[in-house]
Amino acid sequence: MNDDLAGQLTQDWMIPEYAQNRLWLDSDASSARCEGAHGLFELDAPAEIVTVRWNGDEGVYLTQLKWQIDNLGWDGRVRLAGLIESVHLTQLPEVDYPLAIVMLSAQPLLPHARPYPNSTQRELTRFEMPDYLDGVDDTLEPLAVPLLTFADSPLVAIAQDALVQKHPLHVFGSLDDSDSHWHEFFALPIIWESVTVFAP
Repeated sequence: MNDDLAGQLTQDWMIPEYAQNRLWLDSDASSARCEGAHGLFELDAPAEIVTVRWNGDEGVYLTQLKWQIDNLGWDGRVRLAGLIESVHLTQLPEVDYPLAIVMLSAQPLLPHARPYPNSTQRELTRFEMPDYLDGVDDTLEPLAVPLLTFADSPLVAIAQDALVQKHPLHVFGSLDDSDSHWHEFFALPIIWESVTVFAP
């Protein structure tokens, strides 16, 4: 195996069956389908950073990862940035609570972008001020990405305000791997989990 070109997308996390063979790695020089439960792949050219995409090398973004030998260690987390374009509320059959589907005009977050100083940064004497543009790969065109959450989630109020006020967001979520079977209702079930709001 060529450690500069081939490897697998995940280590312990199993790619859900509905998403298997739908994930792609893309870089400036190469792209490749990720196959199977751990996303085996082989690129044509080395890359320092790769973008995980859905359904092809021009598909919507899920996240960006730093290159690692053998295994990229992805765990299904989705990291994006952009503007809210719409908020749709719905009640699905056999689901006891209403849901919100939020459409984000999204670009991927760069691997170094963090929403807050975590425990690995405890020794720092100063923390950087959050900056929307510093965390975004603006070389890629924005694409529409759906985010799924409960209708009564505080994220919906933030989305509605961001829609009206045009606040840019960093959003964090995960590709659904729960027993809720959201993939039976949605083409791309990304569970929206947290957000950073910036001034317009």
